[in-house]
Formats: sequence, C-alpha cells, structure tokens
Amino acid sequence: MRGAVDEQQPADRSDRPTGNRADVPGATGVRRALTALGLCGVAIAGCTSPEVATTAAPITLSPSAYQNKLRSANIAVAAAFDRFATAGSPQDARAELAQASAVVVEAARLLDVDPPAEVLTVHRDLLAGLRQLAVDLSQRSDQAASMELCAAPSIIASVSNAPGVNSLRAVREAFSSGRGGVSYQWGESLLAPTQFPERRLANGQLLNSLRRTGNGQIRIDNGTEHDAVVKLVQDGESIVSVYVGKGSNTTVDNINDGSYQLYYTSGIDWDDQLKTFTRSCLFKRFGTPVEFTTVPIKGGIKYTTQAVRLQSSTRENAPTTVPAQSFPR
Repeated sequence: MRGAVDEQQPADRSDRPTGNRADVPGATGVRRALTALGLCGVAIAGCTSPEVATTAAPITLSPSAYQNKLRSANIAVAAAFDRFATAGSPQDARAELAQASAVVVEAARLLDVDPPAEVLTVHRDLLAGLRQLAVDLSQRSDQAASMELCAAPSIIASVSNAPGVNSLRAVREAFSSGRGGVSYQWGESLLAPTQFPERRLANGQLLNSLRRTGNGQIRIDNGTEHDAVVKLVQDGESIVSVYVGKGSNTTVDNINDGSYQLYYTSGIDWDDQLKTFTRSCLFKRFGTPVEFTTVPIKGGIKYTTQAVRLQSSTRENAPTTVPAQSFPR
C-alpha cells in the first residue's frame, strides 16, 4: 500500500524582490568594489560606467606670447655661453661646461609649448637644436676632464663649430625670414663660428725672470710633441719661466745658487693672459730638484750647468703629472 505523499505547493512568488538588479541588497557595495578594481563596465550587471577624466586641449600661443617664450630661452642660452667664457683651467672648464649643459636643458623646457601653427616645423628644429647643444656641451665637459680642452679660447672655438650651434643658426635664419607672414627674433646670443687659435711664442722667450744674478745655467731640450713652458720654482714662487718650442732647445743663464723644483706645461695655443695652453695641455713636475752652486777655484769660479730633456721617460728623475691647480703660475 502506497504511503501518502504530501503534495508540494508552488511557492508564493509575491515575496520575491522586483525591479532592477541594482536594487538587490549589497549590489551597491559590489559595484563600488568593481569600479575600484577598474572592472566595472557596461557588460557587468550592477555597474555604472566610471567617470573618465578629460584633459583640456593645449592652447596654441599667440605670436606675441611665443616671442616672449623665445626671449626667455635666448636669455638662458646666453647665460650658458657666459659660464665658460672665461674658464682658465681644465677643472674650471669641466664644471662650467657641465652647468652650461644643464642651463640649455632648462631653455628647452621653457619652450615646451604649442607654438603658432606657421612656425611649428621651425619650433621642432629649435627644440632639437637645443637638445643637441646640451649634448655638445656635456661632451666638451668630458674633453676638459681629459685635458683635450683646457681654457676658454679653444672651448669657444669648439662649441661654435659643434652640431648644436650650427643647427641653431639655421633656426635663427628661419625665424627671421618671416615664413608664414610673421618673423620672430631668437638666437642673438649664438656664438659666431670661430677657428681654433694657434698662438705661439718665440723659442727661448722668457715669461718671467726674478733674482737672476748668479752664474748657473740650464739647457732645456723639448722632445715632446708640443711647445712647452718650463719653470724653475723656489718656495712655491716661479723664479724663471721660459718658452721652449717643440723639437727645440734653449739655455737660461745667470741662475742664482740654490735648489729649484722643475715644472713644465705643454700643449697647443699659449694664452699669455691666462698663462696656459688652451688645449692638449699637460702639467708635469720633475721628482728631484735641480741644484746650482758656485765655488771659487784657482783663477776663477766653478758653477753648475744643468741639462734637462722634456720627454716621456722611465729615468729616475722622470716627470710626473700634477693637477693643473697645483701648477705654479
């Protein structure tokens, strides 16, 4: 006999929630979580589209506003050139060129704008030229560190013929030509092309001479590849300085008795005002002092004659490199 089975009645559906799924309890929290994760989109029920940030379109500068920007950048470039215009040593040159490079980078930043449409191409060339100039200055800072460039005259010549300045001169001409109906002023401070100076003194020319009333003599042979200036130094003071051309020799006489430290610098392009060679410079000191004595002998006196040859050597008294700032002027 079959047992009785209770017949299940259909559930009353009147108590089910109605309306949009977003009305389900907790749906708001889910929507917030999905939105925070960036997953909430129109394809996910219960989500609303996240707000999209909008950026205003860049404003194109008017010709007068753009000219003001050019003026500010030109002042910055002029300041960059001024930094190394008086550099008198490789150390000064290295630091000033590095800072000049940073100043030019700032000048390019000042011009990160939307220019008038008629100069858009020239503006891009300007930015490229400034970036190249910053690289050029940084490279010449490295050359100062290696003493390829040693002082302002050769540095100016090098920078004035570098790719950055050459391209910026073309930009200056394009601005002033009035292409598109408007001309602009920029680049007044750019360096003019300058040749590397090649100044030399006469072989044997004395640059300074103090207390030369003795009998001693020193013969100097320059076997290096560049001209040199040789100094006899006593108590940190340069007593005698003489210019000796490459491959030449000279003799200095009337040297007082005493002990002298022997220094020399060699290079290309002697600047008599800065008292240095402006490129390919070296600064050397001999390890052993040179001595001069005078003694009376029958019928006269006996005095010292020294002989020095400037060249790379492994001899006992071979010269060693000294920092430029330690070299007596």
